[in-house]
Amino acid sequence: MAVASLFENLLDQYKIEQRLAEKRYTELYQAYDVDDDRQVRVDVARPSRENGAFANRFVARARALSQVNHPNIAKVYHFGKTPEGAPYVAQAFIEGQPLSQRLEQLARRDTPVNSIYALKLVHQLASALGLAEQLKLAHYDLQPDNILLKDVALSADESVVLIDLFIPAEREVRVPADELEAARLAYLSPEQRAGKELTPASHIYSLGVILYRLLAGRLPDGPITWRDEALRQLTARPTPLERVRDDLTPAVYELVSRCLRQDPRRRYASIEEFATALNQALVAEENQHDLARGGRAARGGHVSGWLPALILLLILAVGAVAAQGLRDRPTVGAASSGTVAAVGASVSPEATMLAINAVSPTATADQVASPAPTETAVVVVAEPSLAAATTPELTPTTPPTVAPSVTPIAPSATPSPEVVPVVHVILNRANLRRGPGTVFAVVGSVDNGDMLQVLAWNNDERNPWYLVITDEQRIGWISADVVEAGEALAGVPVAATLPATPHPTAQPGPITPTPTAPAPPSGMTATPVPDGELGGGGEEPPDNPTEAPTQAPPTEAPTQAPEPSATPPPLNTDTPQS
Repeated sequence: MAVASLFENLLDQYKIEQRLAEKRYTELYQAYDVDDDRQVRVDVARPSRENGAFANRFVARARALSQVNHPNIAKVYHFGKTPEGAPYVAQAFIEGQPLSQRLEQLARRDTPVNSIYALKLVHQLASALGLAEQLKLAHYDLQPDNILLKDVALSADESVVLIDLFIPAEREVRVPADELEAARLAYLSPEQRAGKELTPASHIYSLGVILYRLLAGRLPDGPITWRDEALRQLTARPTPLERVRDDLTPAVYELVSRCLRQDPRRRYASIEEFATALNQALVAEENQHDLARGGRAARGGHVSGWLPALILLLILAVGAVAAQGLRDRPTVGAASSGTVAAVGASVSPEATMLAINAVSPTATADQVASPAPTETAVVVVAEPSLAAATTPELTPTTPPTVAPSVTPIAPSATPSPEVVPVVHVILNRANLRRGPGTVFAVVGSVDNGDMLQVLAWNNDERNPWYLVITDEQRIGWISADVVEAGEALAGVPVAATLPATPHPTAQPGPITPTPTAPAPPSGMTATPVPDGELGGGGEEPPDNPTEAPTQAPPTEAPTQAPEPSATPPPLNTDTPQS
């Protein structure tokens, strides 16, 4: 097959634009459909597979898939043969990236995939393979390179697309030639690598490896033999996934372990049975996440944070009462008879009341206990020279007064736990922008399942945007259409200031006078508006606003059109953009 002829001539209705990859059985091209005005992917069978049984099964599977319309299977538009006789298939062009690239990104960041997101992703693949089983179609190479993550625009869109389902599965022994090939073959079941016939259990093994890689961040050590399973049950050892990641539910560990069993008869019998167990594991994970989120919210309230302040308040109150009682006790009549020593702190009742209000703002004077007299010890130390003298008589100088004793007031109510407002990203990839709108520059991106803390919002009910901060401390604005509301969004404050909307720079062009435009009022000069733009500046004021306008003669017409203004009128940007 001459590759150059594909680029020079149309392949039926397709204009080949570039070569994307050379795969095991086909060569992949990007092409333009001149009839339907769209981009497509064209898989052309390699020269070694142009004829024979492979080519016949290639066309038969493409014909069956052309009648299928499933959100998780790439749509087959057309199939045929090149001028050289090689079969080809034209399928939908998917904007996105292979799952393998996403896994490499997560591995570099050492970030585990959210368990709920991983289970939902595998559930979409199981849905696609369930339909393939009904058509008696088995995927020849079920691994991340043949799974695309779409750049979806709506939350209702499916995010995973399975490709290359039309390529026949060859019964041949697969021996890895290098480490890269060994990593790809790790996703295939033991019976497929041995050259045996594929069954639904083979798909289940591949799905188990994909799920393990998503949750653990690496490939499993290998299939689980019956000896490994029996030893684990006897010794209560953790499962292979549990040894790597211990924050999942038992339902997830059991799901992955059963998929990775070496004997296909000990795995799930069908995709439907696997999907049922997958749904049960998904429900268990969602319940665990809800409980964990509630526990974090309770811990975030800092219920015991006011206890040290209350203890300090008690100390201050006791010291204030002691000092007040000491001041009100009878004083010593003669200074030479002894020295009065007392221990205490001088704190006024007003300061005590302020301390109470600092802990419990609702406390009032009525909540303070009735005053009661408090006895304070007074120690009289005699001077050495007067040891044998008679103890001087104590003469009270002021009538005794009763100092109020303050009873600490417990908080009227348990402080409510502080819940941090968050949102969850529901698209594969969403942009963070410098301001609330698509006209602002992109400052970063977030991925599906990321949790973002909300700082403020733009106070626009019709087009809400949130100011968020990521785990990497990146701050930006994100549209409410690409996130799912988390907790406490009702208390999110409105942003105090919003970034200025960027204005596009307009270039002034030649002005063509419009004959049907109404004439300006006498004495005023109208400023023309450039073609294709909306006027927003109104009439220009006269050069000297202190002088009266000169009345133009009614019988004379201007001999020359007014010169256009060098500065174009401002654009109307009041209308928000989505």
